[in-house]
Amino acid sequence: MFKNRLQLIPAMFLSAIILTLNGCSWKSGPSRVAIDGVVLVSDAPLKDGRISFIPTEETTGPAAVARVVAGKFRFNSRTGPVVGKHKVQIESTLDLGFPLDDERAYANAVREKADTEESVLPRQPIPPEYNEHTELSVEISTKGSRHYEFQIEGPVGGSLGFAAK
Repeated sequence: MFKNRLQLIPAMFLSAIILTLNGCSWKSGPSRVAIDGVVLVSDAPLKDGRISFIPTEETTGPAAVARVVAGKFRFNSRTGPVVGKHKVQIESTLDLGFPLDDERAYANAVREKADTEESVLPRQPIPPEYNEHTELSVEISTKGSRHYEFQIEGPVGGSLGFAAK
């Protein structure tokens, strides 16, 4: 087919380009949707936390998780939830009083609380019916509004992860 190696190089180069372009044109995975929204806890914006959209029922695909800052969250079309029904989990970022990766501070906190039954980790201030036992659900669609507002009830106060209103 090829009489010498010099003829083989352009053919290999052309094959590599075709395979690369063909591979880049394939869309893999389920269709995701860009959405944004607000999380209010007892009418106050959630200061810092996380919101998760977890597919349910017939909806297949990965969960989508975003950070909530000053009550707002945003997903783009690459990271957003897939089209379909989802349960929604909302959690507040827990303030340990030290960086999460500070092993020495954690060890000190464990020693300080060793004689008590109190945990080093603070209790999640958002009630479980909004996270581990969530009752929140939404249907994500490509039609209509892509803005979601979640008004949940829970303790209020800056020390528990909620911004002052």
